[in-house]
Amino acid sequence: MDDRQCTAKSKQSGQRCRRAAIPGGRVCHIHGGNIPHVRQAAEERLRALQHPAIDRIAKLIDQEQFPSVSYAASKDVLDRTIGRATEVVNVTHSGSIDVTILDRLMRGRHRNADQHD
Repeated sequence: MDDRQCTAKSKQSGQRCRRAAIPGGRVCHIHGGNIPHVRQAAEERLRALQHPAIDRIAKLIDQEQFPSVSYAASKDVLDRTIGRATEVVNVTHSGSIDVTILDRLMRGRHRNADQHD
């Protein structure tokens, strides 16, 4: 059984629900995961894990046997606190390009940007 799977059972089939439980919770949103006191209990469970998780990451950073693990843990902490480094992709094209194709690509790019705003 998956710990992230909802623990509720279907009334019709008697089978266990196949949806994912809410983060920190035991049931999905359909089976009560959106009820305020259930959501609050899930958030409290997650908060209770914060300090042990920080302690564990600190141990991973301090260990010297596996430098790649130490590096990955350090990078994860920095990414989450300072922010990820900017990733830039420069694309150059040599040769001719059909203006109608370029126009369609640009319109699609603007349409996608509008949908995400």
